[in-house]
Amino acid sequence: DEYSRIVVKVRFELYMINDIEVKTDSKTKKMQKGEVNVYTTAELQTDRQDYWAQNVFFSFMRGFYDRYIYRSSIERLKGEVWKNGWDFFNELKAFLQLYRY
Repeated sequence: DEYSRIVVKVRFELYMINDIEVKTDSKTKKMQKGEVNVYTTAELQTDRQDYWAQNVFFSFMRGFYDRYIYRSSIERLKGEVWKNGWDFFNELKAFLQLYRY
């Protein structure tokens, strides 16, 4: 909807990266070997146009709106946020598994 959006953040940590030569199909390729840690975070961001952050009154009204009026939608979207975060993580994991030699 126009009021909220799902944000997925990704952080990569690379350790012990070394250049190696790998033989595949009677050819030698230069590649890199190492460890990769991937951290994903999914969150629901409300007021994505920053309309409610203009002044103190609007900020108070945003809190009221989020707690009492938009609450059922936020609860419904929490499951969607969780699912999107895990789906993205699993797709990324599968993609990185493609390049194992």
